[in-house]
Amino acid sequence: LWLAAGLTPWFFFSEGLMTTTSSFTDYSYLVKKVVFRIELIPVVKVVSAFFFHLASVLVLLLLATLLGSPPSIYWLQLPYYSFCMIALVLSLGLLTASVLPFFRDLNQLLAIVLQFGMWLTPILWRVEMVPEQYRWVFKLNPVGYIVEGYRDAIFGRIWVWQHWATTLGFWAVTIALWAFARNVFRRTKPHFADVL
Repeated sequence: LWLAAGLTPWFFFSEGLMTTTSSFTDYSYLVKKVVFRIELIPVVKVVSAFFFHLASVLVLLLLATLLGSPPSIYWLQLPYYSFCMIALVLSLGLLTASVLPFFRDLNQLLAIVLQFGMWLTPILWRVEMVPEQYRWVFKLNPVGYIVEGYRDAIFGRIWVWQHWATTLGFWAVTIALWAFARNVFRRTKPHFADVL
């Protein structure tokens, strides 16, 4: 169950990022239309991945209840952590979707990075296993913040504000990433029709 609480957000991140990355190339016929707001395509991809994630979370909560972790007020944090994941996936997805039309091998590279990233995220292992002086490196991983948040909400009985420094760090990284992704998107968008 502990592993499932880590894999559930990771699968959403992985699926959302992969489908968002290819969104402009998958819907190139929409991208070439002048009147269509193509910024909405990655959002649609993330929302569709979120519905599967929502079903997975409900199954996870049902299993947690059946296996001895009854519903608690801490579960109310799960929508917050889901929102964190949506914001992160949209930021990264917009960036990678903006680059993919110019670098077609990005999907294959991203799949490799995601496999490697799963091992750098505390999904199959606990952060406490890392020596204290090196933990800060793993706390820089924004997906790790969300995975730990899911576990804290379901099992740990810890509130989000108890990790205020990590929360501020997560939002600083995500907002900076979103601003960078928007800038890359604005610069590459005029050239999409030429390369698609």
